[in-house]
Amino acid sequence: MSLPRFSVENHVLVNVLMCVILFAGCMFAFTLTREMFPESNPDKITVTAIYPGVQPAEIEKAVTIKIEEAVRDLEEIEKIDSSISEGFSRTLLTLYNEVSNVDTVVQEVKSKVDAIQDLPEEVEKITVEKLEPRLPVISVAIFGPGSEAERKQAARALRDDLLLLPGISDVEISGIRQDEISVEVRPEKLIEYDVTFQEVADAIRQTNLDVSGGELKGERSNIAVRTLGEELRGEDLADIVIRSQPDGREVRLSNVAVIRDGFVESDLESYFNGQPAVHCIVYKTKTQDAIQISQLVKAY
Repeated sequence: MSLPRFSVENHVLVNVLMCVILFAGCMFAFTLTREMFPESNPDKITVTAIYPGVQPAEIEKAVTIKIEEAVRDLEEIEKIDSSISEGFSRTLLTLYNEVSNVDTVVQEVKSKVDAIQDLPEEVEKITVEKLEPRLPVISVAIFGPGSEAERKQAARALRDDLLLLPGISDVEISGIRQDEISVEVRPEKLIEYDVTFQEVADAIRQTNLDVSGGELKGERSNIAVRTLGEELRGEDLADIVIRSQPDGREVRLSNVAVIRDGFVESDLESYFNGQPAVHCIVYKTKTQDAIQISQLVKAY
């Protein structure tokens, strides 16, 4: 029997089928997640550990190498890379492409790391998490003849506003240098106040830092205790006491040094339409709609 004859003889069934197809099409048109790039599954796992105030060489021996040895035997892991800085260790585990269930591997890595017995007691909680791919959706450029500090301040305000929009959870500022507080010690002032350069360095180092105080264990949860003393603005460092004199007078950092808020020295430059610029890049997660995010940002 031909399809035209079947359609004529069963017009009720054909009409119902057409309505179902139209309804399903409209429903998927409004609910389907739209992508700009092909979907990619996470294939990396990060293991991070914080060991406050310890040099990289010591962290490598006490923490990083032990983590690497603990997870090296897992069959799903193709490559292990580690990066270490003062007080911080990060191990990146790259999985084989054939691995489909990353969550299972994450649990296996956590079990291996938790089984390490001889880690220093001062090491804060080690975190294990899968590295989700970040997909850029749209970039907003702020450009003009203003200073670099003004552009960065405007970009931070823009980032905070964008994060308040529904469906936007990740905005990154790029094209701008990292903040840096410079302390320029004046030699003639050191002589005047009879202060050594080492005393100045030690005072800054001992005062401007965050210190971990361990954990308070409770019946239901543990509370991390941490003393926050690291300053983010140069003017907050001016009152650091370098030395207290016998007569009660104090030599402060502002007496012997010039303190400036600036940026890290680097060759980073960013331009838009021939003018200095800073960019706010909006990213999406696996479940978010790229077209909807783009429309929200453009409307803002």
